[in-house]
Amino acid sequence: MGLRASMAGTLFGTGVAWALLWSSAAGAVDDGEVVIGVLTDVGGAYSGAAGQGSLLAAELAAEDFGWNIAGTDIRVEVADHENDPDVSRQEAERLHQSMDADLIVGMPSSAAALGAQAYAAGREDLVIIHTGSGTTRLTGQDCAANSLHWQYNTRALTTGITEALADRDRSLNWYVLALDHPFGHGVHEGIEQALAGTPDRIVGSHFHAFGKRDFYPRLEEAISLDADVIAIGNAGAGLIAAIRQAKELGVGVHDVQMVGVLTLLTDVRRLGLYAASGLRFVSPYYWDQSEASRAFAERFRRRLGKAPGSNHIAVYTATLHYLKAVAETGMHAGPRVMRAMKSAPVEDGITRNGRVRVDGRMIHDLNFVEVKKAGEVKQAQAYYRILKVLPAEAAFGPLNPECPLVEQTAG
Repeated sequence: MGLRASMAGTLFGTGVAWALLWSSAAGAVDDGEVVIGVLTDVGGAYSGAAGQGSLLAAELAAEDFGWNIAGTDIRVEVADHENDPDVSRQEAERLHQSMDADLIVGMPSSAAALGAQAYAAGREDLVIIHTGSGTTRLTGQDCAANSLHWQYNTRALTTGITEALADRDRSLNWYVLALDHPFGHGVHEGIEQALAGTPDRIVGSHFHAFGKRDFYPRLEEAISLDADVIAIGNAGAGLIAAIRQAKELGVGVHDVQMVGVLTLLTDVRRLGLYAASGLRFVSPYYWDQSEASRAFAERFRRRLGKAPGSNHIAVYTATLHYLKAVAETGMHAGPRVMRAMKSAPVEDGITRNGRVRVDGRMIHDLNFVEVKKAGEVKQAQAYYRILKVLPAEAAFGPLNPECPLVEQTAG
């Protein structure tokens, strides 16, 4: 299904002026439209965190360029990956082959992202930017010259959480409750690696099937093992169920902390502040973190009636970075576009200290946040208190030697 929004009468935000200037200054662009394919979860577990909001985010990036780069129109298409890797691969192919997509962006869910990557990897007439998946495989064994990984990965999320929660006066016992899925296993591995060489340790863990909602037995097991921290390594409806059940068992009250490794604004909104208050986690983007993010949020809110989540901001900033590369090179895809994206800093007024590494990983500073109590929220959906900013290099760590691009560059 194609979706093409007309230009709004008034443009908002600090990113708009430079985008229009960049567009008008660009040389001729390849023949035909610049087509952006948003591959997302339209009606499933991650639709609230991505879905329609991701489509709108890509449209707002196109709007910043006036829906045109040097006389070439920009078109936005959308497809549903249904949280299934096979469907994701098929829909990536359809977007590319039938809809003429030059860029595929989105892919919430690591399994769906890997499915799309299986189709897209190595195709010089296509750029793929993963903005909603945590697996480190995208910049490791499954990296590709035409692929970027935006926003976060399990390494950054788990490193940020473990370092922020480290208690210098005593060791902490961790229990990991995670999805039996690339993301969940990445969470467990990330926490295990982050705790190595520290007095903290994992005292128990459990991997559960997608769609599971009864976590009481595992939460009770964590409490019986004297866990100080229960890390929830799932997302969407599963995360919400786990947090609600943990709250009922007194987690967060009786000396047991709970962290949602991947907790999004939509999750907090659905949970309500009674259940979510005090929850701590890494938020790669937050709409209330800067003037530029608030300006984008106002545009987003006028269309959808709610603040954008981190995934939505990621789609917006990634699409902007791609369109700037198109404007600079005059190409829709290919090595020149990828070089332009990797050589230029990520500057959009929202992303802090952002740059794209040779392995395709976009690294940037991250927020470690705490959900406020209801009485502390003074503005609609301004749920977070930023406790600290995690530097990009420390959060994302070194290049992954499993990525062939790393060895090629070193050679």
